[in-house]
Amino acid sequence: VDGDGDIDLLAVTMAENTISVFYAFTSCDNTTTKPLRSCCLRGERWNGSHCVTCTRGFYGTGVGKSAECLACPTSACKVPGFNTMPLQCAGITGCADLEASVKSCDCEANFVKDATT
Repeated sequence: VDGDGDIDLLAVTMAENTISVFYAFTSCDNTTTKPLRSCCLRGERWNGSHCVTCTRGFYGTGVGKSAECLACPTSACKVPGFNTMPLQCAGITGCADLEASVKSCDCEANFVKDATT
């Protein structure tokens, strides 16, 4: 919001019909002019001089110094650590065995699938 490169917070109060802006003051302030590797967000990687967004075909993991872009899997229907397919991988990932992939998402009667499986 304030353009200094970090994440700021907006809060909306419906009952009072107000919007509040909370500016974050962090070590990542002014990273638009003085980039820091430790300020890379998930979905970005450090290119040697600043944080850049992962391109199509690559999805982001980690934050800060561990932020990196990994190649989208081409023979799997899931991306590890994600509940939904990252946008950068849409239409790229494939299902080697369609029947097995559908079966892995399906549950027996009276059962639910939890997020970890």
